[in-house]
Amino acid sequence: MIKTPGKSVLIVDDEVSARKTVRMILKDLYRCLLARGYHEALDILAREKIDVAILDYNLGRGKPNGIELLSEMQKLELPTDVIIVSGTKLSGLKRTTIDMGARIYLEKPVDNQQLIKAVEFFATR
Repeated sequence: MIKTPGKSVLIVDDEVSARKTVRMILKDLYRCLLARGYHEALDILAREKIDVAILDYNLGRGKPNGIELLSEMQKLELPTDVIIVSGTKLSGLKRTTIDMGARIYLEKPVDNQQLIKAVEFFATR
């Protein structure tokens, strides 16, 4: 593992425990910022340079999802690599997220080492 404290990772998930778990995995390697959903993530992205964003697909019933956030990030032309994570088993979801510009799609529960390697790949480019 390569420690890159100057790099920032945005963790977006509507579940508190999921955000905290990912932060615990990455906090010694990166500066981690947390967002509960779409609007909070956009607020952070407007004021911070984010190198890698980890977006949960499902950000709450009736709320914009991770793909919608990814789409908005692309409209803003943010230089942020995106990893989509999801526990939702929808046919074609992985292909859709990759086609829309996500770099990696990971299924929950995410393996800690797999997550670290994915973030490290983009944060050290």
